[in-house]
Amino acid sequence: MFLTDPQDYIQQFWLRGELYEHEELEVIRSIAPAGSVCLDIGSNVGNHAIFMAKVMRASKVYCFEALSVCCELLQVNGLLNQCSEILDCSYLGLALGAEVDTARAIIPQGNIGATRFTSDKQLDATSVPVLPLDRLNINEKIDFVKIDVEGAELRVLDGMQALIERSRSSMFVEVNNENLSGFAKALEAMNYQVVYRNKRYAENENFLIAPVSSQER
Repeated sequence: MFLTDPQDYIQQFWLRGELYEHEELEVIRSIAPAGSVCLDIGSNVGNHAIFMAKVMRASKVYCFEALSVCCELLQVNGLLNQCSEILDCSYLGLALGAEVDTARAIIPQGNIGATRFTSDKQLDATSVPVLPLDRLNINEKIDFVKIDVEGAELRVLDGMQALIERSRSSMFVEVNNENLSGFAKALEAMNYQVVYRNKRYAENENFLIAPVSSQER
């Protein structure tokens, strides 16, 4: 992997020759078969997207990342790992949400992956567009979705309900503590269940979720 900031939290793993969240990556690999079409929402610098392309042998990975510096590094690493033809980078520079909006980034020092985007109508050079996923031209069946958007996960889910209903994809979602009750309600409304969960950090929890089968209803 090519890295630009050895002080960045995720890139420190690369510096040691490791992938970030290796345990979670193996859980994802166990549920998404080779040839899957995947969405990586919150791609950051490409850790999960490249794993999906190279190790999971996905047929396509749609990458969603709003922060320009991350977009550049993701594309460089896609080329270095000879999987850029699998990574669909058409939507880089766009943030996903529940409605059409604009946002600006709040970047914490030392961990670009913890960047949050907040709604901001004052457009400037750092502003990014926000769109619901269902507004985009993605019409094929999606097999797997990963969502890691630093607290915006409920808004992202709200903006992709048509895709969820159409594809019934398995999803791996990082959920901030303040969104846990809302996430539980979203699962019930979507008729999804928790398959795996792991509280790696104090402020959030990772969930692997899948549709409730007709036999379990």
